[in-house]
Amino acid sequence: MRIPLLSLFVRSHIEGLLEHAEKVKECSWAFQHAIEAYVLKSNDTFNEQKQKVTKLKDDADAIKRRIYGHLPKSALLPFNKSEFLRYINEQDKITIAAQNTLSWASCKNGVPEGVEKDFILFVDAVIDPIEELTNMLSEFQKYFKSSSEKQRKSIKTIIQNISQNGIEAEKISYSLKQKIFQIEKDAISLFHAIKMVEHLETIIEGVFSSTEIMRNLITK
Repeated sequence: MRIPLLSLFVRSHIEGLLEHAEKVKECSWAFQHAIEAYVLKSNDTFNEQKQKVTKLKDDADAIKRRIYGHLPKSALLPFNKSEFLRYINEQDKITIAAQNTLSWASCKNGVPEGVEKDFILFVDAVIDPIEELTNMLSEFQKYFKSSSEKQRKSIKTIIQNISQNGIEAEKISYSLKQKIFQIEKDAISLFHAIKMVEHLETIIEGVFSSTEIMRNLITK
């Protein structure tokens, strides 16, 4: 049985999207290790993991450029092309936010005393939903092949789980900010710590946006 050329073509782009998500996940792990080292003031480990984040972000960018370079200019796709492009851009923002967070962290050594565990807990909460993106795209790949309602429901379930994880991360973020304001009295240290939290929040926003676009891709 001959497989239509367009089907093979589009499948390669979904595989590319999954490859990009895997690289984003690797980047998030290195980022997690970097922040843990930063909180513990292990400068050598922090710098090592920071460099690793930069390398993995560059790898993800190369995958994104490859996908962009081979997308058809026409609308011959079984899903909304603009939504597809928006998806990879939002997923890519996760690595950008990770790199920006580490760059900001480099401006000052460590977080305020008394919130070390809270920072690590928040970072863990930020990373958890990122790991689910690869599962979501794996199901999307299956859905493209079969158009199965079972696969569509599976994707929706993953989206709901990611959203719930994101809500929990936002609660931790709010609690962390309150604690920083209570503990830190130095204005510069306070500003730096709050800005760190806000940089971490942009990672969650990237994950949220990705899942909402995926919801559009499976309903249009």
